[in-house]
Amino acid sequence: MKRVFLVTLLVVLAGCSALPGATGTAETPRVTDGDGGGTDSTPGPQATETASRPTTAGATATAETTSMTRNSPETTPTPDIDPADTPWGVDTVTVALVSEGDGEIDYRTPLSDALDYWNTNAQYGDYTVEFVTVDDADDADVHVEIRDSVDSCGIEQGERVLGCAPLLTEDTTADPPAEVLIESGYDTASTEEIMIHEFGHVLGIRHGEDPEQYMQPTETVNRTARPNASERGYPWETTDFRVFAATEDLRASDRADAREQVGHVIDYYERIKDEDDDVPENVTIVRVDNRSDANVVVEFPDRLRHGETERSSLARFGSDTDGDGAIEYYTNATIALADIDTEAVGWHTGYWFGQALGLAERDLPAPFRNADASDRRDEWWTESP
Repeated sequence: MKRVFLVTLLVVLAGCSALPGATGTAETPRVTDGDGGGTDSTPGPQATETASRPTTAGATATAETTSMTRNSPETTPTPDIDPADTPWGVDTVTVALVSEGDGEIDYRTPLSDALDYWNTNAQYGDYTVEFVTVDDADDADVHVEIRDSVDSCGIEQGERVLGCAPLLTEDTTADPPAEVLIESGYDTASTEEIMIHEFGHVLGIRHGEDPEQYMQPTETVNRTARPNASERGYPWETTDFRVFAATEDLRASDRADAREQVGHVIDYYERIKDEDDDVPENVTIVRVDNRSDANVVVEFPDRLRHGETERSSLARFGSDTDGDGAIEYYTNATIALADIDTEAVGWHTGYWFGQALGLAERDLPAPFRNADASDRRDEWWTESP
């Protein structure tokens, strides 16, 4: 069953529906062991994730709610205009769906229902026409395009736009084919509401005018759920891993050895990716010299935030695009090692790097399963997966 969440539909300008971007969520597994001098134990699969939904200046938003305003002047609808005097010069306007988006829903259904609404409620428009759907876009007066995102609506604005359509009043002239843009990712009922709103603008209706239930500046819609990173076999959108060892917090005498240990991890995973069926074979793993270039950072704090007994942890970061509080894809990861003997730095890094790739603990390469303190300090990188 698909899960949904509520967001507030924002409309910034006549013809535009918008939603502010996204904020964040995180996941952090931790390992408690004796590599720094405490009682030795095997790391457990505890993780912290931080997901983010985009947020934009100028919009008010919570994890699930956004709001927006528009600056168009108010007008009173003038129904029953002579068809020859409409912006189209005809009384029948043809509409074609030219892009059907990502296939989450059948967009022909909400489009047909939205047009039926306006054909039945023509009295609200600034002029009167009948909308008819056609299959051939070359014959259509209006093209409806479903996009992953609608970047803009012809104005400078801070919000993320959900839809865009021209505002055509009785005093304007249409320039076919007119474009109506709709963002994908919403369920059928919500998509229909967005389409009704946008075609209301095509009919010259501004925000706050009748029918108020569809033309208000804010509206509640449901977004379709997307698989979380934890539900995906491979939870990253990239296969390019750039690893940075942030050794500045270590003693100067230990930094080179720590970087060497991290290097063993990179070399090991690069070597076994064609041998171990659980390790993605199409990934590339390289070391970079600048933190800003990395999407995986290995840090060496004095202690972890979670308590004195934990020695290492993994934090994964990504975007919560459907607003359910969980990451859909990871974008960055941080491996933290606190008071770990230099000889065990590589083992801890390799253990968490495997889990960052999406491997369950039982699927990690053999050197990272059931390892004792001695195993963690051996030349594990020479072993088979």
